[in-house]
Amino acid sequence: MQMSGVIEYKGNKYKYLGNGCKATGADVGWRMASTIYFRCISCGYLMNGDPHVDDCCTCGKLSKDTGAGRFGSRLGDNAIELYQKV
Repeated sequence: MQMSGVIEYKGNKYKYLGNGCKATGADVGWRMASTIYFRCISCGYLMNGDPHVDDCCTCGKLSKDTGAGRFGSRLGDNAIELYQKV
């Protein structure tokens, strides 16, 4: 399911950029940056794309392990929504 427009999360607004790795601007894989945010479509958790911070959403379907260089969703890459803070 793709979103559009702007969402609000914990008092901040975020603009929807797309779904999957290509929405980050990378040719292959995921581009990480502290200016982008990934949203779990299952629980709605918004994860910062900082390449130096490990994180996991509240339902456990979206996770980032910086030490192992792993990021993804149990629901597949295209299930990850990409946002930027407005």
